[in-house]
Amino acid sequence: MTSFFKTSNLQLARLRDIQLDIYERPKAILNGCFTRWGSHFKALSSIKNNREALEAYATKMNDLMARNIVTGHEAASVRSPVDKICNWEFWRRLDGILALLGPLDEAIKISEADRSNLGYVIGRWMTVRQAWNGVRDRHPRLPWDFINS
Repeated sequence: MTSFFKTSNLQLARLRDIQLDIYERPKAILNGCFTRWGSHFKALSSIKNNREALEAYATKMNDLMARNIVTGHEAASVRSPVDKICNWEFWRRLDGILALLGPLDEAIKISEADRSNLGYVIGRWMTVRQAWNGVRDRHPRLPWDFINS
């Protein structure tokens, strides 16, 4: 989803207009990179933080496609992101992923602090595991055996 808006200036401009209407300012849509967990967490968080604007964008695009204002290649390119935005399962899964990555992101930030040392590693992982135990109740369908291993 983030790549879609980063590679389509027209769609990003449409989203920005909606953001201005809803939030009275544009909000970032961030891309993750392959080198840091935190960048993925922030990219996914940016999607969640823009949910209202993304849903309004999807509604607008569905309307424009229904009225044949958006057709052809443009309609084909927006169909997949719009379908994802309109899918409640997408948002439920996003919440689950964020709940898993949040404690990891926090532990990684703390481990990068100036006074960090190996003596803190076990305690941090226990904190992550404890946070995940709380997530387990809200997201029981996640593969917990795999996650905990």
